Amino acid sequence: MKSTVIKRLYSTTLITAFLSGSHIALGVPFAAHAEQASADKAALSEVKQTDSAPSTVNQAKQAEAAAFTRNQTEQAKAAALTLAQAEDIALNNSIDLAMLRLDADSTYYKTRQTLQEKGAIKSGSIKTLDQAKKKYEEMAKARKDLVHSQAAMKAQENTLRLQVQKAYLDALFGKAQLDLQKKSIKRQFWSSAPSEETQKNIENLETNHKQALAKLNELLNENPSKEWKLEAADDLTNDKLPVLEEIQKAAYEKRPDIVKAIAEKTFAQEKIDYLKDYSALSTYLGKMARNDGKKAELLLQRAKAKADQEIAESYKKAVAARQAMEESAESRKSAEKRYRAVLSNYHNGKAALSELAQQESELLELETRHVESIYQYNTAVATLKHSIGYSSY
Repeated sequence: MKSTVIKRLYSTTLITAFLSGSHIALGVPFAAHAEQASADKAALSEVKQTDSAPSTVNQAKQAEAAAFTRNQTEQAKAAALTLAQAEDIALNNSIDLAMLRLDADSTYYKTRQTLQEKGAIKSGSIKTLDQAKKKYEEMAKARKDLVHSQAAMKAQENTLRLQVQKAYLDALFGKAQLDLQKKSIKRQFWSSAPSEETQKNIENLETNHKQALAKLNELLNENPSKEWKLEAADDLTNDKLPVLEEIQKAAYEKRPDIVKAIAEKTFAQEKIDYLKDYSALSTYLGKMARNDGKKAELLLQRAKAKADQEIAESYKKAVAARQAMEESAESRKSAEKRYRAVLSNYHNGKAALSELAQQESELLELETRHVESIYQYNTAVATLKHSIGYSSY
Protein backbone atom coordinates (compact mmCIF):
# COMPACT_ATOMS: atom_id res chain seq x y z
CA MET A 1 0.00 0.00 0.00
CA LYS A 2 1.55 3.27 -1.06
CA SER A 3 0.58 6.42 0.76
CA THR A 4 0.89 10.03 -0.34
CA VAL A 5 3.22 12.56 1.18
CA ILE A 6 1.59 14.87 3.69
CA LYS A 7 2.40 18.58 3.37
CA ARG A 8 2.52 20.62 6.52
CA LEU A 9 0.17 23.59 6.93
CA TYR A 10 2.87 25.96 7.98
CA SER A 11 5.88 24.66 6.12
CA THR A 12 6.92 23.55 2.66
CA THR A 13 8.76 20.62 4.18
CA LEU A 14 7.39 17.33 2.94
CA ILE A 15 7.14 14.38 5.26
CA THR A 16 8.64 11.28 3.70
CA ALA A 17 5.99 8.90 2.38
CA PHE A 18 6.06 5.53 4.05
CA LEU A 19 4.41 2.13 4.18
CA SER A 20 5.13 1.59 0.47
CA GLY A 21 4.81 -2.00 -0.83
CA SER A 22 2.31 -4.69 0.06
CA HIS A 23 3.33 -5.77 3.32
CA ILE A 24 3.57 -8.14 9.68
CA ALA A 25 2.57 -5.63 13.99
CA LEU A 26 1.87 -2.82 16.32
CA GLY A 27 1.92 -3.66 19.98
CA VAL A 28 3.30 -1.64 22.84
CA PRO A 29 4.56 1.25 20.65
CA PHE A 30 1.03 2.46 19.88
CA ALA A 31 0.24 2.54 23.57
CA ALA A 32 2.83 5.26 23.83
CA HIS A 33 0.90 7.24 21.25
CA ALA A 34 -2.18 7.12 23.45
CA GLU A 35 -0.13 8.33 26.40
CA GLN A 36 1.28 11.15 24.30
CA ALA A 37 -2.22 12.18 23.19
CA SER A 38 -3.18 12.46 26.85
CA ALA A 39 -0.06 14.47 27.62
CA ASP A 40 -0.76 16.79 24.70
CA LYS A 41 -4.29 17.37 25.91
CA ALA A 42 -3.05 18.23 29.40
CA ALA A 43 -0.38 20.54 28.05
CA LEU A 44 -2.77 22.30 25.74
CA SER A 45 -5.19 22.92 28.58
CA GLU A 46 -2.52 25.10 30.17
CA VAL A 47 -2.31 27.39 27.16
CA LYS A 48 -4.16 30.61 27.99
CA GLN A 49 -5.18 32.67 25.01
CA THR A 50 -6.03 36.29 25.78
CA ASP A 51 -8.05 36.84 22.61
CA SER A 52 -11.31 35.09 22.02
CA ALA A 53 -11.22 32.74 19.02
CA PRO A 54 -13.36 33.78 16.07
CA SER A 55 -16.68 32.04 15.75
CA THR A 56 -15.55 30.37 12.53
CA VAL A 57 -12.65 28.78 14.36
CA ASN A 58 -14.99 27.46 17.06
CA GLN A 59 -17.32 26.08 14.44
CA ALA A 60 -14.45 24.36 12.67
CA LYS A 61 -13.29 22.83 15.95
CA GLN A 62 -16.82 21.69 16.78
CA ALA A 63 -17.23 20.13 13.33
CA GLU A 64 -13.89 18.35 13.71
CA ALA A 65 -14.88 17.04 17.13
CA ALA A 66 -18.20 15.80 15.77
CA ALA A 67 -16.45 14.02 12.89
CA PHE A 68 -14.04 12.44 15.33
CA THR A 69 -16.93 11.23 17.49
CA ARG A 70 -18.68 9.71 14.47
CA ASN A 71 -15.48 7.94 13.48
CA GLN A 72 -15.05 6.55 16.98
CA THR A 73 -18.64 5.33 16.96
CA GLU A 74 -18.13 3.57 13.63
CA GLN A 75 -14.98 1.95 14.92
CA ALA A 76 -16.82 0.74 18.03
CA LYS A 77 -19.46 -0.92 15.84
CA ALA A 78 -16.84 -2.69 13.72
CA ALA A 79 -16.01 -6.25 14.69
CA ALA A 80 -12.70 -6.73 16.48
CA LEU A 81 -10.15 -8.76 14.55
CA THR A 82 -6.71 -10.00 15.58
CA LEU A 83 -4.03 -11.16 13.18
CA ALA A 84 -4.41 -14.76 14.37
CA GLN A 85 -8.17 -14.60 13.81
CA ALA A 86 -7.67 -13.19 10.32
CA GLU A 87 -5.36 -16.08 9.46
CA ASP A 88 -7.85 -18.63 10.79
CA ILE A 89 -10.72 -17.09 8.84
CA ALA A 90 -8.71 -17.08 5.62
CA LEU A 91 -7.48 -20.65 6.09
CA ASN A 92 -11.01 -21.85 6.81
CA ASN A 93 -12.69 -19.94 3.97
CA SER A 94 -10.19 -20.57 1.17
CA ILE A 95 -11.71 -22.73 -1.57
CA ASP A 96 -8.32 -23.55 -3.09
CA LEU A 97 -7.02 -24.71 0.26
CA ALA A 98 -10.19 -26.68 0.92
CA MET A 99 -9.69 -28.61 -2.33
CA LEU A 100 -6.08 -29.36 -1.46
CA ARG A 101 -7.22 -30.62 1.93
CA LEU A 102 -9.67 -32.95 0.22
CA ASP A 103 -6.95 -34.16 -2.13
CA ALA A 104 -4.64 -34.83 0.80
CA ASP A 105 -7.43 -36.60 2.65
CA SER A 106 -8.19 -38.83 -0.35
CA THR A 107 -4.50 -39.55 -0.81
CA TYR A 108 -4.29 -40.55 2.83
CA TYR A 109 -7.02 -43.17 2.43
CA LYS A 110 -5.54 -44.36 -0.85
CA THR A 111 -2.18 -44.77 0.85
CA ARG A 112 -3.75 -46.67 3.73
CA GLN A 113 -5.44 -48.99 1.25
CA THR A 114 -2.23 -49.60 -0.71
CA LEU A 115 -0.19 -50.26 2.42
CA GLN A 116 -2.76 -52.71 3.73
CA GLU A 117 -3.04 -54.59 0.44
CA LYS A 118 0.66 -54.75 -0.35
CA GLY A 119 1.64 -55.22 3.27
CA ALA A 120 -0.43 -58.40 3.32
CA ILE A 121 1.94 -59.94 0.77
CA LYS A 122 4.42 -62.12 2.64
CA SER A 123 8.06 -61.42 1.88
CA GLY A 124 8.72 -65.13 1.71
CA SER A 125 6.29 -65.48 -1.18
CA ILE A 126 8.15 -63.00 -3.37
CA LYS A 127 10.32 -64.84 -5.89
CA THR A 128 10.72 -62.40 -8.80
CA LEU A 129 11.71 -58.79 -9.32
CA ASP A 130 8.26 -58.00 -10.68
CA GLN A 131 6.65 -59.34 -7.52
CA ALA A 132 9.05 -57.29 -5.39
CA LYS A 133 8.21 -54.17 -7.37
CA LYS A 134 4.48 -54.66 -6.84
CA LYS A 135 5.00 -54.83 -3.11
CA TYR A 136 7.90 -52.57 -2.16
CA GLU A 137 7.90 -49.94 -4.89
CA GLU A 138 4.15 -49.46 -4.81
CA MET A 139 4.22 -49.11 -1.04
CA ALA A 140 7.09 -46.63 -1.25
CA LYS A 141 5.30 -44.65 -3.94
CA ALA A 142 2.12 -44.50 -1.88
CA ARG A 143 4.03 -43.07 1.07
CA LYS A 144 5.76 -40.54 -1.19
CA ASP A 145 2.45 -39.47 -2.78
CA LEU A 146 0.97 -38.89 0.67
CA VAL A 147 3.89 -36.68 1.72
CA HIS A 148 3.65 -34.74 -1.55
CA SER A 149 -0.08 -34.10 -1.17
CA GLN A 150 0.36 -32.92 2.40
CA ALA A 151 3.31 -30.72 1.41
CA ALA A 152 1.28 -29.13 -1.41
CA MET A 153 -1.49 -28.36 1.06
CA LYS A 154 1.02 -26.91 3.53
CA ALA A 155 2.68 -24.78 0.85
CA GLN A 156 -0.65 -23.26 -0.12
CA GLU A 157 -1.49 -22.69 3.52
CA ASN A 158 1.85 -20.94 4.12
CA THR A 159 1.41 -18.73 1.07
CA LEU A 160 -2.08 -17.70 2.12
CA ARG A 161 -0.93 -17.07 5.68
CA LEU A 162 1.78 -14.67 4.50
CA GLN A 163 -0.64 -12.88 2.17
CA VAL A 164 -3.09 -12.36 5.02
CA GLN A 165 -0.36 -11.12 7.34
CA LYS A 166 0.80 -8.56 4.80
CA ALA A 167 -2.74 -7.42 3.98
CA TYR A 168 -3.60 -7.14 7.67
CA LEU A 169 -0.51 -5.06 8.32
CA ASP A 170 -1.21 -2.84 5.34
CA ALA A 171 -4.65 -2.06 6.73
CA LEU A 172 -3.41 -1.71 10.30
CA PHE A 173 -0.57 0.61 9.46
CA GLY A 174 -2.62 2.56 6.97
CA LYS A 175 -4.99 3.35 9.81
CA ALA A 176 -2.04 4.24 12.05
CA GLN A 177 -0.68 6.61 9.44
CA LEU A 178 -4.06 8.27 9.07
CA ASP A 179 -4.46 8.60 12.84
CA LEU A 180 -1.04 10.20 13.17
CA GLN A 181 -1.88 12.85 10.61
CA LYS A 182 -5.22 13.63 12.26
CA LYS A 183 -3.53 13.74 15.64
CA SER A 184 -1.01 16.24 14.29
CA ILE A 185 -3.80 18.48 13.01
CA LYS A 186 -5.47 18.42 16.43
CA ARG A 187 -2.20 19.58 17.99
CA GLN A 188 -2.18 22.62 15.74
CA PHE A 189 -4.48 24.73 17.91
CA TRP A 190 -3.20 27.85 16.17
CA SER A 191 -4.82 26.84 12.88
CA SER A 192 -8.56 27.14 12.27
CA ALA A 193 -8.84 24.18 9.88
CA PRO A 194 -6.70 21.99 7.61
CA SER A 195 -5.79 23.44 4.24
CA GLU A 196 -7.48 22.15 1.13
CA GLU A 197 -4.33 20.30 0.14
CA THR A 198 -3.95 18.71 3.54
CA GLN A 199 -7.57 17.62 3.57
CA LYS A 200 -7.12 16.07 0.14
CA ASN A 201 -4.10 14.13 1.36
CA ILE A 202 -6.10 12.84 4.31
CA GLU A 203 -8.82 11.72 1.92
CA ASN A 204 -6.18 9.86 -0.08
CA LEU A 205 -4.98 8.14 3.06
CA GLU A 206 -8.55 7.13 3.88
CA THR A 207 -8.97 5.76 0.36
CA ASN A 208 -5.76 3.76 0.66
CA HIS A 209 -6.90 2.39 4.00
CA LYS A 210 -10.23 1.27 2.54
CA GLN A 211 -8.42 -0.40 -0.35
CA ALA A 212 -6.20 -2.26 2.11
CA LEU A 213 -9.26 -3.44 4.02
CA ALA A 214 -10.86 -4.56 0.77
CA LYS A 215 -7.76 -6.61 -0.03
CA LEU A 216 -7.84 -8.17 3.41
CA ASN A 217 -11.54 -8.99 3.06
CA GLU A 218 -10.86 -10.59 -0.31
CA LEU A 219 -8.38 -12.96 1.31
CA LEU A 220 -10.84 -13.63 4.13
CA ASN A 221 -13.59 -14.30 1.57
CA GLU A 222 -15.66 -11.55 3.20
CA ASN A 223 -17.64 -8.62 1.82
CA PRO A 224 -15.10 -6.06 0.44
CA SER A 225 -16.74 -3.24 2.40
CA LYS A 226 -16.78 -5.07 5.73
CA GLU A 227 -15.30 -2.95 8.52
CA TRP A 228 -12.89 -4.33 11.11
CA LYS A 229 -11.44 -2.99 14.30
CA LEU A 230 -7.93 -4.34 13.82
CA GLU A 231 -6.06 -5.24 16.96
CA ALA A 232 -2.32 -4.79 17.37
CA ALA A 233 -0.34 -7.79 16.15
CA ASP A 234 1.72 -8.15 19.30
CA ASP A 235 2.92 -11.67 18.47
CA LEU A 236 5.07 -10.28 15.69
CA THR A 237 6.26 -7.12 17.42
CA ASN A 238 7.24 -8.91 20.63
CA ASP A 239 8.86 -11.93 19.00
CA LYS A 240 12.44 -12.52 20.02
CA LEU A 241 14.70 -13.71 17.26
CA PRO A 242 16.48 -17.03 17.95
CA VAL A 243 19.96 -17.87 16.74
CA LEU A 244 20.26 -18.53 13.03
CA GLU A 245 21.30 -22.17 13.39
CA GLU A 246 18.12 -23.00 15.32
CA ILE A 247 15.76 -21.70 12.67
CA GLN A 248 17.73 -23.38 9.89
CA LYS A 249 17.25 -26.69 11.67
CA ALA A 250 13.54 -26.00 12.07
CA ALA A 251 13.25 -25.14 8.37
CA TYR A 252 14.73 -28.51 7.35
CA GLU A 253 11.87 -30.18 9.18
CA LYS A 254 8.99 -27.89 8.18
CA ARG A 255 9.54 -26.34 4.75
CA PRO A 256 7.28 -28.06 2.19
CA ASP A 257 9.94 -28.03 -0.53
CA ILE A 258 12.45 -29.77 1.72
CA VAL A 259 9.86 -32.23 2.98
CA LYS A 260 9.06 -33.16 -0.63
CA ALA A 261 12.75 -33.51 -1.50
CA ILE A 262 13.30 -35.82 1.48
CA ALA A 263 10.35 -37.93 0.36
CA GLU A 264 11.86 -38.23 -3.13
CA LYS A 265 15.19 -39.32 -1.69
CA THR A 266 13.50 -41.89 0.56
CA PHE A 267 11.55 -43.28 -2.38
CA ALA A 268 14.70 -43.54 -4.51
CA GLN A 269 16.53 -45.35 -1.72
CA GLU A 270 13.71 -47.86 -1.24
CA LYS A 271 13.90 -48.70 -4.95
CA ILE A 272 17.61 -49.28 -4.64
CA ASP A 273 17.08 -51.53 -1.62
CA TYR A 274 14.60 -53.91 -3.21
CA LEU A 275 16.54 -54.04 -6.49
CA LYS A 276 19.64 -54.98 -4.53
CA ASP A 277 17.76 -57.80 -2.79
CA TYR A 278 15.89 -59.19 -5.79
CA SER A 279 18.18 -58.30 -8.69
CA ALA A 280 21.55 -56.58 -8.92
CA LEU A 281 22.58 -52.93 -8.93
CA SER A 282 24.92 -53.76 -11.81
CA THR A 283 21.92 -54.26 -14.11
CA TYR A 284 20.46 -51.44 -16.18
CA LEU A 285 17.60 -51.10 -13.72
CA GLY A 286 20.05 -51.01 -10.85
CA LYS A 287 22.21 -48.33 -12.47
CA MET A 288 19.17 -46.18 -13.25
CA ALA A 289 17.96 -46.58 -9.67
CA ARG A 290 21.31 -45.44 -8.32
CA ASN A 291 21.25 -42.44 -10.66
CA ASP A 292 17.77 -41.60 -9.40
CA GLY A 293 19.12 -41.80 -5.86
CA LYS A 294 22.02 -39.44 -6.64
CA LYS A 295 19.64 -37.05 -8.38
CA ALA A 296 17.30 -37.07 -5.38
CA GLU A 297 20.23 -36.26 -3.09
CA LEU A 298 21.26 -33.34 -5.30
CA LEU A 299 17.69 -32.00 -5.33
CA LEU A 300 17.61 -32.19 -1.54
CA GLN A 301 20.91 -30.32 -1.29
CA ARG A 302 19.57 -27.65 -3.63
CA ALA A 303 16.39 -27.28 -1.59
CA LYS A 304 18.42 -26.87 1.60
CA ALA A 305 20.73 -24.35 -0.04
CA LYS A 306 17.73 -22.34 -1.20
CA ALA A 307 16.27 -22.45 2.30
CA ASP A 308 19.59 -21.38 3.84
CA GLN A 309 19.83 -18.39 1.51
CA GLU A 310 16.24 -17.26 2.06
CA ILE A 311 16.50 -17.65 5.82
CA ALA A 312 19.84 -15.85 6.02
CA GLU A 313 18.48 -12.89 4.04
CA SER A 314 15.23 -12.75 6.02
CA TYR A 315 17.07 -13.07 9.31
CA LYS A 316 19.48 -10.27 8.44
CA LYS A 317 16.59 -7.96 7.53
CA ALA A 318 14.73 -8.84 10.73
CA VAL A 319 17.76 -8.09 12.91
CA ALA A 320 18.35 -4.75 11.19
CA ALA A 321 14.66 -3.86 11.36
CA ARG A 322 14.56 -4.69 15.06
CA GLN A 323 17.45 -2.34 15.74
CA ALA A 324 15.86 0.41 13.65
CA MET A 325 12.58 0.00 15.53
CA GLU A 326 14.27 0.32 18.91
CA GLU A 327 16.26 3.37 17.80
CA SER A 328 13.18 5.07 16.35
CA ALA A 329 11.34 4.50 19.63
CA GLU A 330 14.01 6.44 21.49
CA SER A 331 13.98 9.22 18.90
CA ARG A 332 10.22 9.53 19.15
CA LYS A 333 10.35 9.75 22.95
CA SER A 334 12.96 12.51 22.74
CA ALA A 335 10.82 14.40 20.24
CA GLU A 336 7.82 14.15 22.54
CA LYS A 337 9.81 15.66 25.41
CA ARG A 338 11.08 18.49 23.25
CA TYR A 339 7.59 19.23 21.98
CA ARG A 340 6.14 19.41 25.48
CA ALA A 341 9.01 21.68 26.59
CA VAL A 342 8.50 24.07 23.68
CA LEU A 343 4.74 24.03 24.24
CA SER A 344 5.31 25.04 27.86
CA ASN A 345 7.75 27.76 26.81
CA TYR A 346 5.25 29.07 24.31
CA HIS A 347 2.64 29.30 27.05
CA ASN A 348 5.10 31.24 29.19
CA GLY A 349 6.06 33.54 26.34
CA LYS A 350 9.53 32.06 25.97
CA ALA A 351 9.06 30.49 22.55
CA ALA A 352 7.61 31.78 19.30
CA LEU A 353 4.71 30.13 17.50
CA SER A 354 6.99 29.31 14.57
CA GLU A 355 9.27 27.38 16.94
CA LEU A 356 6.33 25.41 18.31
CA ALA A 357 5.09 24.70 14.80
CA GLN A 358 8.52 23.45 13.77
CA GLN A 359 8.76 21.22 16.84
CA GLU A 360 5.32 19.76 16.15
CA SER A 361 6.40 19.02 12.58
CA GLU A 362 9.50 17.21 13.81
CA LEU A 363 7.41 15.23 16.28
CA LEU A 364 5.06 14.05 13.55
CA GLU A 365 7.99 13.08 11.37
CA LEU A 366 9.59 10.97 14.12
CA GLU A 367 6.24 9.43 15.06
CA THR A 368 5.81 8.49 11.42
CA ARG A 369 9.29 7.01 11.23
CA HIS A 370 8.62 4.94 14.32
CA VAL A 371 5.36 3.57 12.92
CA GLU A 372 7.16 2.74 9.70
CA SER A 373 9.95 0.99 11.59
CA ILE A 374 7.43 -1.18 13.43
CA TYR A 375 5.80 -2.01 10.13
CA GLN A 376 9.14 -2.93 8.57
CA TYR A 377 10.10 -5.12 11.53
CA ASN A 378 6.85 -7.04 11.53
CA THR A 379 7.06 -7.48 7.79
CA ALA A 380 10.55 -8.89 8.23
CA VAL A 381 9.39 -11.26 10.98
CA ALA A 382 6.48 -12.48 8.85
CA THR A 383 8.80 -13.11 5.91
CA LEU A 384 11.26 -14.92 8.17
CA LYS A 385 8.54 -17.18 9.54
CA HIS A 386 7.40 -17.99 6.03
CA SER A 387 10.95 -18.85 4.97
CA ILE A 388 11.17 -21.26 7.90
CA GLY A 389 7.84 -22.90 7.14
CA TYR A 390 5.93 -21.39 10.05
CA SER A 391 7.46 -23.80 12.52
CA SER A 392 7.88 -22.70 16.09
CA TYR A 393 11.32 -21.37 16.92
